[in-house]
Amino acid sequence: MNLHRHRDDFMNFIKLGRCKNAALDEILSKWAKLIAPRELKLRALLERINRKREEVESLRDGLFNATSMREASKSIEMAEISIRQNRYIFIFTVATVFYLPLGFCVFGIHLYDSTDPDVVKGRPKFLITIIVILVATWTITSVGY
Repeated sequence: MNLHRHRDDFMNFIKLGRCKNAALDEILSKWAKLIAPRELKLRALLERINRKREEVESLRDGLFNATSMREASKSIEMAEISIRQNRYIFIFTVATVFYLPLGFCVFGIHLYDSTDPDVVKGRPKFLITIIVILVATWTITSVGY
């Protein structure tokens, strides 16, 4: 209430043009006395707000660092899983490269047990096909790896 009364007095002096230097100085000194304790409280409050803001920023940065560390460890784990899966695929491919042509050869063994004239005429073609497939498969896999 006292603060509002002084403010109203100041505004009336200004509006009416009755504000003399001495009266203005008196009003300003009273105003300064009223405002000084409040300014101190406000400065203390602003300092506290700034400290809290810095603390929150620090906690936020720490949270971001922890999150990025967790994501980095997960990505390392996923990379290890990927490497392991790639090894499994490599082993499967190598086994396929060696055993598929051999299986094809085993399939052709019946050609040598037969005395049928048509089967006997097909033997050279089968041998050429087996050799071409074996060489092509092993060449492609050696170049690709």
